[in-house]
This record gives sequence, C-alpha cells and structure tokens, in this order.
Amino acid sequence: MTSPGPPSLPPPGPHLRGLIFLARFEYVRREHGPAMVKAVLQALEEGDRGALHGMDRREWYPFGTLVRLDRAIARLTAPGDDGIYERIGRACARHRTEWLGPDARFHSIHGFLSRLADQHPRLHSFGEASYRRHGFREGTIAFAKYPELDVAFCRATLGYLRGAVERLSGSPVAAIERSCQCRRDESCQFWISWAP
Repeated sequence: MTSPGPPSLPPPGPHLRGLIFLARFEYVRREHGPAMVKAVLQALEEGDRGALHGMDRREWYPFGTLVRLDRAIARLTAPGDDGIYERIGRACARHRTEWLGPDARFHSIHGFLSRLADQHPRLHSFGEASYRRHGFREGTIAFAKYPELDVAFCRATLGYLRGAVERLSGSPVAAIERSCQCRRDESCQFWISWAP
C-alpha cells in the first residue's frame, strides 16, 4: 500500500522506514509461504499488529516492533537457531540489491557502503553511521548513538552487510562485528573484507 503525498516526519523515539519491515515480510513469504506471514503477524502483540497494518515503505515504524517481528520470525521459522537473524539480514540485502540485476558486480563496494552510511538518516530516525575504507577490499561501517539496542538487530545487520557485499562482489565475504553497543561499546563496528 502506498500513501498519497510525501512521507511523514518520524514520531518521537527510535523508528525505521517501512521498507525495512517489508523486506522481512518478503523473506518470510519467499522462504515459508503466505500462511507463515499470517502466522508471524498473529504471533505479534496487538499493538505491533496495529502499527504494521497498511504498511507503507516510506512511513516510520517503531524500532521495538522490528525487534519483536524478528524474534517472532525466529521463534516460528527456526526455533533455537540463532543463525536465523543473519539469514533475515541476508534476505533484506537481496531485497535491496536485486534491482541491480546482473550488473551488481560492476558497482563499487566502497561506494555502496559509504552511501549506506550516508543514507542512514533516511531509514533510521536515530543514531548515526560512518564508513571507513581500510584498503582496496576491506572497510568498517560503524553505527553509534542508538537509544535502544538488541542483539538480534546487530546479527541481522551483520547478515545484511555480508549478503550485500557478496552480491556486489560475487565473492566470499568475511564480516565480523568487532564492537557492539549491546556489550557497552561506543559503537557497533562491522569489519568487512571481500575477495577479488
């Protein structure tokens, strides 16, 4: 569903654009079918279901709702498997980079990661992001000043970064979260390295 006119300003508190939520639902639909999408929605609290009703990719939705959505997906589709969060992230990367098609490998990975950091405020109403290139085939993207934290979100972010860079490079990718705000570090720093 698309709303007429420009998207609204974010409400108070940490919010994310609907695009991030819709990528999750697309992952569930692709991997587990439409019935599982309904089951995941039913597993959410009434307030979260209400917030997600009539979702628009350009509008803002609470960070806490995204975390509870990811946890519901994990509980229903992969109980006891913490790797699900990275798979969710990887699927979201595919959702975001699919439009590049067969030309994906011609795009600059450093440029993509730099734009990802620059565009952080377009998708998140909170925190800040920066990208630092370390060499020809590695760099670190950092996220800081998040008022709410959750390990599941960090794991999905790691999967997203790994999946996006693999799609762009066509090669195996090493990605590690070297520091994490959930561990009381100043920022979540994701080091990424890819093969030629």
